[in-house]
Amino acid sequence: MTLNKKMVCILFLILMVFVTTVTYVCSRNIVSKNLIEDGNIYMNKSQYKEAIAIYREALKYNKNNNTENMLKLAETMERSKTAYNRGIINYKKKNYLEAINCFQMVFNKDTIRYENSQNKLNECVNKYVEENMEQAQKYINDLNFKEAEKYLNNILKIDSDNEKAIRLKKKIIS
Repeated sequence: MTLNKKMVCILFLILMVFVTTVTYVCSRNIVSKNLIEDGNIYMNKSQYKEAIAIYREALKYNKNNNTENMLKLAETMERSKTAYNRGIINYKKKNYLEAINCFQMVFNKDTIRYENSQNKLNECVNKYVEENMEQAQKYINDLNFKEAEKYLNNILKIDSDNEKAIRLKKKIIS
């Protein structure tokens, strides 16, 4: 084989490797971009589990901060949605203390659920305080101050500034 033919073969091989590499990189970027767009669609539909799976898949093709941030946001929003839904379930079951804990975990950037969760949180606090105040009052009327104090302490754990609970507790302790 002549020198020219060898040079042409070598150049052809180099060109093929270059074209293959560029095609591979571009196709990975296109796949990643399409996956990210799909993930964004799921985010807009509040389908966070699906978005999480897609963003994770996109990171396999192209790791970048934007995709990692979108994955973290989707995970946070999923936790927020789950906390809100658990809060609603506990609220309906009148498990107000558990509902309070759930509503407190709703992400403040969760524009869909945050405001509602804060309203429900306030309702739960009021109902929890009301229930415990009724029980405390019942035990005070029965002169069972030790039990009454437990219910007043429950109130003060949730609402440390509750004047009525503070006043009643001082009254039964003295």
